[in-house]
Amino acid sequence: MSPAQLFLFLCLALPALALGACSNTTSDMHYTPPTGVVTAAAPAVASVTVVDQRKEEAHRLATIMGGYGNPLKTLDLSRPVKDEVADAFADGLRARGLLERAGHGPFRIELLIRKYDADMIMGSTARIDLDLSVIDQMLDRPAFRAAIEHRAAPTS
Repeated sequence: MSPAQLFLFLCLALPALALGACSNTTSDMHYTPPTGVVTAAAPAVASVTVVDQRKEEAHRLATIMGGYGNPLKTLDLSRPVKDEVADAFADGLRARGLLERAGHGPFRIELLIRKYDADMIMGSTARIDLDLSVIDQMLDRPAFRAAIEHRAAPTS
């Protein structure tokens, strides 16, 4: 291989191969309530709103990094992460009879996503850190607040 051919290979073919190694996967999340959930006597929650405070793109769920800190693959959702989380909470409340269909319940839930990511350095781990506030709609102030940090790894 001549120096000119080597130069062309390094400048054109190698970057094309590197870009080809980077890929993007787009999917959706779905919540499935566990069987046998206890339902409430009356719905109490009017709505669920979510604010995404992460430093990621709105649709980005995770970026799989290589050993040198280089991004290898991105995992994106077809909708913004905040919308997927809001729907999952609403589905969970609905399955338990807590979500008011007309949106006139005495409480609303506000979520602030601080972290939502995954890594595969030593096995697979997913993390979500969020603030949950249950707001009394009549008083327009929190009736309950909690900071939630959850880590999960698949079981074998």
